[in-house]
Amino acid sequence: MQKDSTALCPAVDEIEALVQGSLDGHDISRIEAHLDQCTACRVRREEIAREESLARELRHLPVGALVDSAMVDTLDLSDGLHSAERGPTETAQIDAPILGYEIDHELSHGGQGVVYQALQVSTKRKVALKVLLDGRFASRNARLRFEREVELAASLRHPNIVAVFDSGQTPDGRQYYAMDFVDGLTLTEYVRHNALTIGEALVLFAKVCGAVQFAHQRGVIHRDLKPSNILVDVSGEPRILDFGLAKNITDDSQSPVSLTGQLVGTLPYMSPEQVRGLSAEIDARTDVYALGVILYEMLTGRFPYPVAGQMADVLRHIIETEPTPPSRSWTGESGIAINTTKVRKVGRCPIDNEVQTIVLKLLSKEPNRRYQSAGELKADIQRYLDGDPIDAKRDSTWYVVRKLAMRHAYATVITAAMVVALIGFSGISFYYWQESRHALAEVERKNQLATTQTTQISQLRGDVLAQLRQMALGWFLLEWRTDRLDRARAIQASMSADSPEAIAADFLLADDTGAAALLKRLTQANPALAQFVHGERLLKAGMVEAANQAFENCATDSKDQWIKDTCAARVAAMSQTGGRHE
Repeated sequence: MQKDSTALCPAVDEIEALVQGSLDGHDISRIEAHLDQCTACRVRREEIAREESLARELRHLPVGALVDSAMVDTLDLSDGLHSAERGPTETAQIDAPILGYEIDHELSHGGQGVVYQALQVSTKRKVALKVLLDGRFASRNARLRFEREVELAASLRHPNIVAVFDSGQTPDGRQYYAMDFVDGLTLTEYVRHNALTIGEALVLFAKVCGAVQFAHQRGVIHRDLKPSNILVDVSGEPRILDFGLAKNITDDSQSPVSLTGQLVGTLPYMSPEQVRGLSAEIDARTDVYALGVILYEMLTGRFPYPVAGQMADVLRHIIETEPTPPSRSWTGESGIAINTTKVRKVGRCPIDNEVQTIVLKLLSKEPNRRYQSAGELKADIQRYLDGDPIDAKRDSTWYVVRKLAMRHAYATVITAAMVVALIGFSGISFYYWQESRHALAEVERKNQLATTQTTQISQLRGDVLAQLRQMALGWFLLEWRTDRLDRARAIQASMSADSPEAIAADFLLADDTGAAALLKRLTQANPALAQFVHGERLLKAGMVEAANQAFENCATDSKDQWIKDTCAARVAAMSQTGGRHE
C-alpha cells in the first residue's frame, strides 16, 4: 500500500542513525517496520546510505598529506626503490627465505605488500624485492592484482622504466617479484636539488613522456603517475615504477580485480574523470593529465589548484577549478631555476608563454582538449627546445611566422630586404591602389570576424551560465532531499533571482499554498524543469507512483540533456528500491 502522507514517517535524523547503526533495538524494529510500508522513506534511506558510504571512504583518506596519499589500498613503491635521504626501517619477519636472494632490510610496506632491499646472489647486485603481504592467506583478488602488476611491469622493457626481471613464490606461499634498485631522488627532488633550468628540466621530462608513450603503445595505462613514482638515478636518467594500479586497455575481459566505480590513483595527480570514478573514460589521456600536474609542480613547486582542506572541496577543485597559470604560481624560492645559473635566485619568472601554453593544455578538464598522447606531448616539448613553433599554438599564423623568423633570422632579414626593394620599383599609383584595396578588404574581414566572435562568445557564455545554474540546483536538491533546509536555503539565495532554477528552488521550499503559483510560473519558463521538480515534491510527499510517472515523462520527452539524465537516474534508483511504477 502506497503512502500519501508523511505524517507518520520517521525523522531524517532517525533514518541516518539507522544507516549508521546507532539506534537501539526497539527503534530499529519500529523504523524498519515503517520502511516496509513506505516506499518514499525507503528511497530516502538508500540516498542516505549512498552518502554515508562515500563519506566513510573519504574520511579514511589522509587529507592533511594528500600529496602522497593513495586513494586505494596499495603499496607506494617509491618509498622502497631509492635510498637517498632515507634510512632502513625495521625488517619485517620473513617466514621462509627467497631462493637466490639475500634480504638486507625492509624498505617500505603497505596494505598489499612489503618491499625489501636485497642482494641477488648470482649477480651480486642490489635489487628491490616486493613480496605479497598475506601470502597464501591473501584474497583471490589480491593475488590476481599482484600477478597482473608483475605481468604488466615485466612486459615493459624500456631504459626509463624500472625493469622487473624475476618473479616467483616463497615456500610459505607468498608471491614476490624482483626489480631494479634505483639509487636516486624523486623527479621533483632531483630538479630542486640540482637547480635545473627550465630547458634542463624539460629534457628530463621529455624522457618521462617517452617512457609513458612506450607503455601506452603496449596497452598499459599507469593511472598513478606522480613524482614519487618517477625516480632519477645517479646518472640523471628518470625511471618510472609502481604499476600496481596499471590498467591493460587491450584486455576486454571482465576482470575480477576491476576497480570500476572506485577512486583509483593519488588525489593531487588525478584527472577529473578519475575523480568522478568513470573507469570507462580512463585512457591514455588520463596519464597525460597527470603528466601535466607533474610538470606544473616541477616548474613551480606548487599544485595547479588547492589540494588540501575539505575532501569535497578538493574533489570539486579537480573537476571544476581552472589551473592557476604557472607563471603566476612561480616564485624564486620554490620554482624552477632562472636562466643557466646553478644558483637559485629571485628574479623574473623563466616560464614563458609557450611553456605555459603546453602546461595549460595538459591540464584541460576535457580529455579531448589535452594532448591526445604522451608522444604528442614529447614532440611539442622537443619543438620548443629546438626553437620551432609548438603545436599548441598552431591556430595562430602570425605566431608560426614569428617563430620561423626568429629561428632563421638572417634569411628573414635578407628576404624582407629583397621584398622591400621589389616594392620600391613598382609604380606609385599602383602601390596606393593596392594598399587601399587591401585596407578595405582587411576592414571587412575584421568586421566579419568581430561579428562571428561576438556571437560565439555570447553562445559560450550562455552555455556556461546554464551549466552553473544546473550545478547549483543539483547541490540544492542534495540538501533539500535530506531535509537539510538551512543549507538548501543558502544555496537558493545564491541563485539568480529570475532564473528557472531559482524558481524551481522556491517551488520546492514553498508551502502548499504558494507552490501552485510558482509551479505555474515555472511551467511557462521551463516546462521540463517544472515537471522534474514537481516529481521531486510528489516523491517527498510519499506519492511515489505519481512521482515516478513525472520522472519517466521527463526522461522520455525532455530536450534538456541534464534533466533527461537526472530523471532517468531517478527512475532507476526508485526501481531498485521498490518504487517502480506498476
